[in-house]
Amino acid sequence: MLVHEMTPIPEEYKAPAEQRGRIIRVDYPTSAEDKHAYVYLPYGYDPTQPYDIYYLLHGGGGSAESLFGREGDHTDIKNAVDHLIENGEIPPIVMVAPTYYSEKYSDKGIEGSGLAVKAFPEELTRYLIPAIEGKNQVPRDHRFISGFSMGSVTTWYALQHCMDYFYTFLPMCGDSWALGGKGGGQFPEKTMRCLTEAVRAQGYGTDDFFVFGMNGTKDISYPNMTPMFREIEKHPDVFDMREGGNTVYLEQVDGLHTADHAKQYFFFALKDIYG
Repeated sequence: MLVHEMTPIPEEYKAPAEQRGRIIRVDYPTSAEDKHAYVYLPYGYDPTQPYDIYYLLHGGGGSAESLFGREGDHTDIKNAVDHLIENGEIPPIVMVAPTYYSEKYSDKGIEGSGLAVKAFPEELTRYLIPAIEGKNQVPRDHRFISGFSMGSVTTWYALQHCMDYFYTFLPMCGDSWALGGKGGGQFPEKTMRCLTEAVRAQGYGTDDFFVFGMNGTKDISYPNMTPMFREIEKHPDVFDMREGGNTVYLEQVDGLHTADHAKQYFFFALKDIYG
């Protein structure tokens, strides 16, 4: 296990950059309803050029507007990414902020959220990715999925079911609910056995994916997520946590279950991945 002081977002990065990306809204149909997502396009975006693409899931009770706001908005995380790109710290990237909640039904409690995130991988792969990427879909090794809290639960479901679509998984402050709510804490050994079997069943091995997990030691999800990674250490043939391996878990001392900490973790992950 690694305890790391993750880099906070500098205050100057929270203000709009000179070279500003833009937020657009993308509407897309599903089998049940019409939905929408907000997409960050970097400054100078050229649709003929390849980009890494990040699908980012909000926490429980949130919405597609939670991360980037709406078209024309300049939220902290959007501004921070603008600065990272402008300063050459990361390459230009595309980010997508959808919601796993139905736009017809408003149950955002724990039970409703659990059902929503469990169902979302099918919507993600069948409807959202084609709507965002069109016919020229991004190769899986350039497609990332990340989420905070219930969005992290969604990220684990994507690893369990959607490895054909994603190479990199960035779960933040949330365990796998493969065996039910808080299963990562209550049944860590069985949960990791389930995930290990899921990776193998999809035909992938240690060299075929990367997991970058993050949490805070005072986060409410810490007692559920950390036992999972202690079990992960026992499965190096699939999840290799040794130096240079395919799995990393970073703990922020005194980190809390807040949106500000989630932004800090994602900011750090971007710098680390490309650094």
